[in-house]
Amino acid sequence: MDKDVVSPEVIPKQVRSRNEKALDFCDQLVNYYERNRSFNRRAYSVSQAAAVILSGVTPILILLPNVPKAVQAIPPAIASVAAGLNAFQYREKWIRCKSTAESLKVEKLKFELRISDDYSQNLPEEVVVFNFVNRVDALHSAQIQQWRNSQLEEFAKPRLDYLLGEQKASLDSNST
Repeated sequence: MDKDVVSPEVIPKQVRSRNEKALDFCDQLVNYYERNRSFNRRAYSVSQAAAVILSGVTPILILLPNVPKAVQAIPPAIASVAAGLNAFQYREKWIRCKSTAESLKVEKLKFELRISDDYSQNLPEEVVVFNFVNRVDALHSAQIQQWRNSQLEEFAKPRLDYLLGEQKASLDSNST
């Protein structure tokens, strides 16, 4: 038998294997975004609750006559740290992860049910799998790009504020 000829029994297994790999890839990404969504949601909720509760406890501690000043200072210090955790953008990350996970789930459903033009039953199975992997990769890449942009924006903002401050100071000194 010629080595270059592939038996018909092997082709469906290869396609099935590609299908399984593509679905596994999508599932891994969904799990990743779900875990991150969960972590960021909890971090956001805990930091917000801590800031509110500790801010509310502070006036009570100040009004109590026998509470040492050091003890009175602890809740506002922790509340400040909790409020400062907003710099980690837990809420924004939570929303982005949730959105990406849901988009991936929808794409997987379309693929499995063959209910969009990219996954039409009229297309060869290899094309359908190729389209699915490309679409999943595009969703994941878009999330990475959003993260990258938020990091660059965060990095650039202090520099921009500094430069605008210098410009404002220069304008103020010129006007006097």
